[in-house]
Amino acid sequence: EHIIFQNCPDPVKERVEQEWSKITSKLERLLQKYPRDQRHLRLVVRHKNGMFDARAVLMLPTGTLVAHTHQPTNNIREALDVVEERLRREIHKHKEKVRREHLYRRKRRHRESLESAIPLLEEEARAGEQESFFAILRPLIRHLRTHVHYELTLAQLDGRIKPGECTVSDILDEVIARAYDRFLKRPQHLSLERWLVEILHEVIDERSSGEISTVSVYEPLPENDPRFEVENGWIVDNEPFWGNPEPITLEDTLPGSDIPESWQNLMAEEQRRWLLNQLRQFPLEKRRAFTLHFLEGWDVAEIALLQDRSAEEVQEDVQTIAEELTRRLQTEQTISG
Repeated sequence: EHIIFQNCPDPVKERVEQEWSKITSKLERLLQKYPRDQRHLRLVVRHKNGMFDARAVLMLPTGTLVAHTHQPTNNIREALDVVEERLRREIHKHKEKVRREHLYRRKRRHRESLESAIPLLEEEARAGEQESFFAILRPLIRHLRTHVHYELTLAQLDGRIKPGECTVSDILDEVIARAYDRFLKRPQHLSLERWLVEILHEVIDERSSGEISTVSVYEPLPENDPRFEVENGWIVDNEPFWGNPEPITLEDTLPGSDIPESWQNLMAEEQRRWLLNQLRQFPLEKRRAFTLHFLEGWDVAEIALLQDRSAEEVQEDVQTIAEELTRRLQTEQTISG
């Protein structure tokens, strides 16, 4: 951190240094993903005619953020408080933007890979070469594995599927098989990705349409509850380069929210279980919209088309869930702390 004083008396300098040190300590937890040597925070404090104004500039690898007082004040503490609050808001907005851009780029790569394979898939489907079709499509649906993990885990937590009843591989195999059977008749106006996700939801919903266990979505769940775990199946042996599913963290799920420090200190697995336990309490369609939007980078308009709903309705749902999750974080922090 670097502080520049302009025409400030020594007592003010000393106070600013003390107060700014406290402020930067609080901001530190918002910047944990950025290595210290890749970020620089500069504060400029100016004193003129008995009035103070302050400006903070935060330089990150992903962009530069600026926060300032706008209006001079005769209270240096007030000036610093204003800068802190505005810089905090800018950091949240920036992290959300960076997260969305990351998801968009990843989703675009997946979509391009799928679209480029369409001619080969059509050729194999016309020739009746099922094994070749499977061999081409299977490596390209890596990104669907994470979505299947969410869906299966939540179905188990709901009591719609028993733990161990089916694996991620079982679902993906059925998706590929149905895609082969329907490929030459698929709607041409749909992207291959969206069409496959429609089939995926169809498979999950059919698997979970049998006898439903009586489960309260509000009951406390033990940490070792088997419903939190989903078996991978053939993925581990046949597609080792896929690695493990991406962890679900609070910061990635709610990048625009102020996550209490005690929650950020939890292990990724603890954060994943808390999030899934909360999401199971929302209606199926709404939480699907939320996970597609915040965890997989789908635009609200795309989700609306997938779910045959209005974009406004989807936007309201995903925002409501995000706000409710943030509220619960703050509430549980208050209760526990």
